[in-house]
Amino acid sequence: MSVTYLKDVDPKENHGIVLYELLTEKNSDAKRTGLALARVKPGVSMTQHRHFVTEEQYYFTSGEGIMSLGGKDFPVSNGSAVNIPPGTKHVLKNTGDTDLEFIVISSPHYDPKDEEAV
Repeated sequence: MSVTYLKDVDPKENHGIVLYELLTEKNSDAKRTGLALARVKPGVSMTQHRHFVTEEQYYFTSGEGIMSLGGKDFPVSNGSAVNIPPGTKHVLKNTGDTDLEFIVISSPHYDPKDEEAV
């Protein structure tokens, strides 16, 4: 079992977002999934990219944005949930005036070798 506290996690910048990797194979005993908190500043877009193997799920807790999945745009805000299958091009833009915050679940764990900017 593992417990991690947000205050103890160093933020990382990735694809234009600030990412707090809460549960990974490096800081917990999680073996198949990763859990992170992500924040996108107002007016900022993440880099469009895709993962070859990893499936991601986003759950939005605050803010407003547009999630593009495979070329289709979807509005997202508090309470929205998104599933991103492997191979799907995706990009997220914060269209609001506050941070767009969301939880990221990835399976398997995030690996920079498993993605490409497109």
